[in-house]
This record gives sequence, C-alpha cells and structure tokens, in this order.
Amino acid sequence: SVTPTVYHARGGWTAIAGSLYHLRNSYFNGTSGVIATDPQSTCRPYKVILLTDGDDQCPGDQIAQAAALYNNPGKSIPVHVIGFANSALRPNLDNVAAAGGTGQAIMVDDEIGLAIAIAQIVSESLLRETCNNTDDDCNGQCDELWPEVGVSGAGCSNTRAAQTCTAGLGICQ
Repeated sequence: SVTPTVYHARGGWTAIAGSLYHLRNSYFNGTSGVIATDPQSTCRPYKVILLTDGDDQCPGDQIAQAAALYNNPGKSIPVHVIGFANSALRPNLDNVAAAGGTGQAIMVDDEIGLAIAIAQIVSESLLRETCNNTDDDCNGQCDELWPEVGVSGAGCSNTRAAQTCTAGLGICQ
C-alpha cells in the first residue's frame, strides 16, 4: 500500500532538502524505518515522489539528499521529481531527479498532467509475476501463472516439476 506523507515548511517556504532528509532518516534509516520492519522489503519497491512548485528556499543540499536516498545502504530509494506550474524550475529539479536515480524531473502545468505523472510513477511500482523461477510479486510463489513450468527457485513456496505433457515445453519462453 502507498502511504502519502506531506512535508512543508512554515510560512510557505519550500523545504526540499529538509523534506528528503526527514524522509530518509524517519522512514528509510535501516534500523527502525519501513525497510527494517517490512518482511517483504527485499521484494517490494519503494519510491519517493517529490512534488514542488518552487525551488528549495531552506538550508540543506537537495541534490545530496536525493543521492543519499538513491544510494541508501538498506535499499535504493529512487526520487521521482514533479515540478508543478513553473517550467523555470526544470534545470534544478532535473539535477535533483538525476541524483535521485530517475533521470529528469517531470514538469506538469495542471491537475490532469499531475494525475498522469503520479499514475505513471505508481504503475511502475506495481509488482507483476513473470516466468523466471523467481517470486516477482512478493507472494512467496514463483511463476504461479505458468502451472506447466518447473519451479525450483530459492524462496519459492510452490516448487514443482515441469509438466511437459500438458502445455508443451514446460519452460519459460
């Protein structure tokens, strides 16, 4: 499930570096954060979506904080950056997105563009089982959509031999 957390500075200031710092230290710190307490953390993707309509106006290095999330020792946390209604922000936000491992910022001008951008980021987080002898969707089973395929992968609760007589080859193609 996705739990949105909203951070903002008092007085209307934009606190990008501080927000990223707080997220990293409160949620992705490796000892008591989300990753440390999630039994499926090795399989589950985590992402940060940074939505802003202004440049960082508070102390701190937003690029370093995005890089620290992306290079997090417990698990890499990509930082997706969405700039809202201010194309002049693009150069700086592109730098934050690049440091956060997502290449470049997504710039939007209205609520429809924003909804599309967020939907795209979230859809990339959905886990889908593929035929590869691995549990791709964090449910403890491997290749469950291909009953004819043999499963022997570590961590697979549904090991089985290939059933070549039922559907052909009994291997992923």
